[in-house]
Amino acid sequence: MSIPRVLVVEDERVTRSLLGRELKAQGYDVVTCAIASEAIQAAHEQKPDLLILDLTLNADPLEAMREGFMLLGWLRRMLPDPIFPVIINTGDHSPELEARAKAENIYAIVRKDDEPRKLLEVAAQALADSASGVEN
Repeated sequence: MSIPRVLVVEDERVTRSLLGRELKAQGYDVVTCAIASEAIQAAHEQKPDLLILDLTLNADPLEAMREGFMLLGWLRRMLPDPIFPVIINTGDHSPELEARAKAENIYAIVRKDDEPRKLLEVAAQALADSASGVEN
């Protein structure tokens, strides 16, 4: 059995580094990206089993790709088998986000102000569900 590969797209350097380190400590193969163009290339080359996505990519020089849902759409269209769970990691607490996430078939939303272990727990569950064929 191969080691699950997690793609983390987060523009905040400290958060990206922390997530990468914590996920690697859990035994995952982790690829981290700060901007959409890096994420598109990494997803194409690395074929992630799980995507952890920040919704606001302020560091991205392409204005159109600063929105995480737009990046997700690109990834789903360009990958030959884009069936991987997606966890949104955000500070947004709006009901609009909940509705959009449901419409986009997002596995889970984890708030940036939650305890870090919550994201690790949700990631482990998402990968386990995906491996067993369970949909969210």
